[in-house]
Amino acid sequence: MEPTPRLTLLRICGIAEHGLQRAAELHSRYSSVAAAGHESERIREILDAIELIQSLLSDVYKTLCTGDYSLAETVRLQNKLAHHYNRIMYLSAAPTILKHIYYEVYRELEQIAP
Repeated sequence: MEPTPRLTLLRICGIAEHGLQRAAELHSRYSSVAAAGHESERIREILDAIELIQSLLSDVYKTLCTGDYSLAETVRLQNKLAHHYNRIMYLSAAPTILKHIYYEVYRELEQIAP
């Protein structure tokens, strides 16, 4: 049985909210490492990747979970996530948990607006 779009939307909201919490925790952790004098190019790449994913998840959450949305907004978000997909999944230094959360949101959005 295929889930309804409403259930899929609720799942996206839950995943995005969890992702935002994890991203904030990881950003805080890596920022404290950098502030402790262990700043390196790798730490900066990780922080940049976390910030990008955090920004995308925030956009998804604000658009779909905190107000009225339309199919056009859903497609816009899907296109935005698709635009960053290769960069995040294959080229970024993002922690694996955030890549997984990003993928789950991307996949669920495809179910609403294929």
